[in-house]
Amino acid sequence: MKKKNGYSMIEVLIASSIFFQALILFIPIYADIQLAYNTLSDKRWAANQLQTELQQFIWGKPPPLPAVLETTRNDTLFHFEFNKEDIYTKGCVSWQNAKESEETICLFALRKE
Repeated sequence: MKKKNGYSMIEVLIASSIFFQALILFIPIYADIQLAYNTLSDKRWAANQLQTELQQFIWGKPPPLPAVLETTRNDTLFHFEFNKEDIYTKGCVSWQNAKESEETICLFALRKE
């Protein structure tokens, strides 16, 4: 079975077996990394958007409280709620992340007068 000018069949089978084992190992790892990336991307966007929405309660003419706002990004529904708590305005955003679990972020704002 050994050729003088190339590889034997066993060598090719072993090399291809190692290649496919590595491929089978890295595909699920890549999928987990993409899922984590999407989850963190949504979390960053939600926190940034919540902070942006709270700016109108600090500097602008705020809408009457309690206020509710919903927006969609990448087929994910984000639910914003704004309430008055003592002297603070509490803003919360909740959504279902890529891992199918509910996430909530809350920030507080104090109006400058």
